[in-house]
Amino acid sequence: MSEKKKKLLTGFSGLAKSVESIQQQTAIITRLYKLSTEGIFTNLNDVAVTHTGIYSVLPEGVLKKVAFYNSETEAGKEPKFHVFLCDSLKNILAISRNDYQDNYKIIRRKDQKFSLKILEKFKSPHFQDKKLSICMFCLRRLNSLIGSESEIKADEFNLAGFLNNEDYFGQSAIFTYDYDVIPGSYRKSWQAIADLAKAKNGFVCEKCGFIGRDKFYRRFMNIHFESEQINDKRIDRIKLLCIRCHAEENGHIDIKKIPDYEQFIVILKSRGDL
Repeated sequence: MSEKKKKLLTGFSGLAKSVESIQQQTAIITRLYKLSTEGIFTNLNDVAVTHTGIYSVLPEGVLKKVAFYNSETEAGKEPKFHVFLCDSLKNILAISRNDYQDNYKIIRRKDQKFSLKILEKFKSPHFQDKKLSICMFCLRRLNSLIGSESEIKADEFNLAGFLNNEDYFGQSAIFTYDYDVIPGSYRKSWQAIADLAKAKNGFVCEKCGFIGRDKFYRRFMNIHFESEQINDKRIDRIKLLCIRCHAEENGHIDIKKIPDYEQFIVILKSRGDL
């Protein structure tokens, strides 16, 4: 192949990467806009519901804290919004597992207003933006995390401040990412939780130190459970490993048959890391 053709192909490759990058940024901007206005219906595949917050996982692993609420309500009955995996939300998700995706939204509005569909007997539903209060169970957890002598009241809670301040509690040690138990069958939010765990660890293999510095290399980063007990799937038992180190773990030799593993080995050899 002539040098001219090579340069032409390389140019198209660079253009394709630029277009992909623009598409990713557009997707992030679009999602953030919807989160800050009418909210986004969720089926929990795009969120991680945890004890330290509820997170929306945007393209490229971008994480944003969100509020979670039921967007449908009867007239005169105001729903509460959630910011943690509290006891109340656990019950809601358990009861509504099959139909929650039709009603529940995530949102990041600064004015603490929520887009609601109001249902009334013998009338057509109407829509209204309304300020809601934080769930009492979430508020109780918030005050326990803060540990202050003077408790925050529901009408004092600043949702925008909570969502936008990653160090809201003033102590980074609180953010241990000690999430709820993950069933052996992996619940629907597992992909979001896995993405959250990867981002939390900086996309660095905890065994060999390989860094997934961009989207291409992050495809070789895997999540591994340290515990082999099927009922002991806690997120704090998760390790972030490159695909090579993951294949070395007991019972994971089949990973070596995956094309991504073979490609990763070639990359390591070309870099002189193997």
